[in-house]
Formats: sequence, structure tokens, C-alpha cells
Amino acid sequence: MTKVIKRINPLQCAKVSAITYGFFSLIVILFGSIALLFPAPNKPPSYIFLIMVIMYPILGFLSGYAFAGIYNLAASWVGGIEFELEDKNK
Repeated sequence: MTKVIKRINPLQCAKVSAITYGFFSLIVILFGSIALLFPAPNKPPSYIFLIMVIMYPILGFLSGYAFAGIYNLAASWVGGIEFELEDKNK
């Protein structure tokens, strides 16, 4: 059974992207915090990680919104992404 994604809700896509990027920022913070424990000549200041926690979700929201808008425009020109679904119970 072939289905087509004709449109993506930009606000919903933006919210999901913001949350996803927020989780990625936590992973970056974890590794960055570990790196701060070791001496290095060009170590980034610790506040940079706070900025990342704030900026990643904001940038995720904006990029998700932009992606959905561009996808909707492209899908209106050439059609949406086709995919197949399979019923597991068969």
C-alpha cells in the first residue's frame, strides 16, 4: 500500500525538531563537560555550553519550521515523498 506525504505541519515539525535538538545539546554538554575536566591550552569557556543548551533548541525550531515550509513547497511542485506501509498482522 503506497502512501504519500503531501504536507507537513510546519509548527508541529518545528516543535519536534526543537525537542530533538534539545536532546542533542544535552549529549554535547555531557561530552563537553568531561572535556573541561582535563587541562588544555585552548579550552572553551564553560558558559559556551549554557549558550549551546539555549541555542540548539531555538535553531532546531527554526530549521524544522523552514524544512517543513520548503518541503510543502517542493511537494506542491513535484508531489510528496512516497512510501509503502505493510500490515504486520498479515
